[in-house]
Amino acid sequence: MTEDNFVGIYPAGPMMYVNNYQCSYLITHHEAVASNRGTTAQAFVPWAIDTPGSNEIIAEITQGMRDVQDEDTFGCTMLQQGLSAGISTGGLLHPLEVQMNHYHNWYMDQMTTS
Repeated sequence: MTEDNFVGIYPAGPMMYVNNYQCSYLITHHEAVASNRGTTAQAFVPWAIDTPGSNEIIAEITQGMRDVQDEDTFGCTMLQQGLSAGISTGGLLHPLEVQMNHYHNWYMDQMTTS
């Protein structure tokens, strides 16, 4: 049985997806209010790498991670363009986005206080 967990360590630590055979993580590098970049990587336990057929499974997991990151990058880029257009009145996060709400509040505090 696989136990999946998502962990975010603030302020500068990674956001990690962890289960019993691998860890995928994203580290965000904040450059300015309107600019950041991310570094993603994966780590697999040795027994998972040595399992027959693991190359295909790891490739599938890696592609899934790329797909999620590409989707998030597109969404964030469109969001930033919308916010920069000067016509935005703000909005709300979905109630299930508790981690994102916490992160956004922390980030705004960092950008607006000395």
